[in-house]
Amino acid sequence: MARPMILDGERFVPVIVLDDADRAVPVAEALQRGGIRCAEITLRTTAGIDAIAALRDLPDFTVGAGTVLAPDDVDRVVDAGARFVVSPGLADD
Repeated sequence: MARPMILDGERFVPVIVLDDADRAVPVAEALQRGGIRCAEITLRTTAGIDAIAALRDLPDFTVGAGTVLAPDDVDRVVDAGARFVVSPGLADD
């Protein structure tokens, strides 16, 4: 039996850049009120990891990480609670 995809049924995934991790939950809750149940939090700012961690246990919300540039970043975002990872590119090495 195939596992369901994490983002099945989602029509789009908002990409969010936060300078303050304390804004993560209010933004995600506003998205939920509008019927959106997921978001990509970018690592473009230093608040990215903490914002992902703030959303990891938000009920009925899937948080992912974007602008993931290095293998170590994958480990950090998964440890923070990201359920998916988006990278602008891939190098085999």
